Order: sequence, then structure tokens, then C-alpha cells
Amino acid sequence: MRTLKLGLLTMVLGLTMSKKKSKTKDEKQWLNRMAEFGCCICRKYHDVSDPPPCNLHHIREGMGMGQKNNDFMVIPLCHYHHQGEDGYHTSPKTWIEKYGKESEMLEWVLDNL
Repeated sequence: MRTLKLGLLTMVLGLTMSKKKSKTKDEKQWLNRMAEFGCCICRKYHDVSDPPPCNLHHIREGMGMGQKNNDFMVIPLCHYHHQGEDGYHTSPKTWIEKYGKESEMLEWVLDNL
């Protein structure tokens, strides 16, 4: 009964339930290449030539609340610079003041790949 109500509500409100899109081969290759680069903050600001494993941070500039940029708009960040004490998600404003805009960091990464 609950499934029927949810289905009717979806139809009435015009909502669509879409499946999550699978990553393309190009997206997977790009994400792997970025991850292998290592943390861009460790490389650029701390002269670390062999940076720690990283997470890929989707650039938030120009995006609305709850929106995620595409998989080509990412920068590689270690846990500390992504979600840790000095991480973007801990304090985006402080992170940008300290390291610059995400788009500027992406440009630096692309120049140094």
C-alpha cells in the first residue's frame, strides 16, 4: 500500500526517480589520474614530492546547495586538507583564504600533471 501511495505521489507531483549514472571510461581514467597525483596542497605549499593518498574533492565554486560538479572538476586532497582539521569541508572560507580558490588550484594541478 505504501509503495502504491509513493508511486501515485510521484506521478501527481511530476517527480522522476532516475538511476544514478555510471561513470564513463574517460571519467574513470581522469579520476584515477587525479588520485595518483596526490594531494595538491601538500605538493604546492609544503613541497611534498610523494604526497599521501588522497580523496577527490568536487569543486563547489558556482554550484548551488546540494549540487555536485561533474567528475572532471575535481582536485586531489589528502584527508587533512579535504575533511580534516585544515580541510575544505571544515571551513571553506578559511581554506580559500589560505590556499586560494578551488578553480585556481585545479589550474595549478593541470599545469603540473
